[in-house]
Amino acid sequence: ALPISPVDITAEVEISAGCGEDRIRNLLENNTESYWETGQKDGADKRWIQIDLPAPAAKDDGAGAGEAKNEDDAGPNEAEEDVRTISEVAIYVNFVQDKKYPVSSVSMRAGRSADLLPAVPIDVVAPPAKFAGWITLRPKSGPGGAPSLAKARCVRLEFTAPGKMRVRGVRVYASPKTTAPVPKPAAGERVEMPRVLLSELAAAALGEDGCASPDNAPARNAALLMFRQLARQVFSQLVRRGADAPPPPLDLDRQT
Repeated sequence: ALPISPVDITAEVEISAGCGEDRIRNLLENNTESYWETGQKDGADKRWIQIDLPAPAAKDDGAGAGEAKNEDDAGPNEAEEDVRTISEVAIYVNFVQDKKYPVSSVSMRAGRSADLLPAVPIDVVAPPAKFAGWITLRPKSGPGGAPSLAKARCVRLEFTAPGKMRVRGVRVYASPKTTAPVPKPAAGERVEMPRVLLSELAAAALGEDGCASPDNAPARNAALLMFRQLARQVFSQLVRRGADAPPPPLDLDRQT
């Protein structure tokens, strides 16, 4: 299975702030020349940005028109199926250009809604004094490696600063919900086998002089991995074809 990269969903989110509401939409533009700024008298309780990912429209399952299905009433897999959640948020700051508007730290709290935000931040970053670039905040791993932000559709970024501060951009990314499945052949479909020579595998593993050495370890490991994959496909074909059918031919010593 092939992993799916996070998807930029900045255009889908709603953004709000504790102050400077007239500039907050600047952060979603693809332009770091504009900015969001706090006031000199804005305290810590107002130095925050909140990002909300609207809930998906309810599927038409025969219920009355306009009725929204409660996510908590859905089955164990139904609520999460095809539902995007926020996996990471990146903010752009430029302390070289904004020397008088630095950010001391930024912390992230995340939950399924604003009412369910945890009291303790799940990520905190303190950027260097002369930093200019993107700061990415991500969820920490929970028990068993499960991401603690698995169902988040609301993220609040809270800032500390010695005075007025600026942020010049925000990007929001969706978590990969699944992996792209490798298509399986239909019943009776002929599967092409890779034509790999054992002599070529041996040459890759041992080197030109035919002697194994530590320097050849990466090539040797790659060759062994390729051989295992080849063997797995061969035995898979034997199972599909039946015990009485001959295996596909392998050219052990064919020279190209």
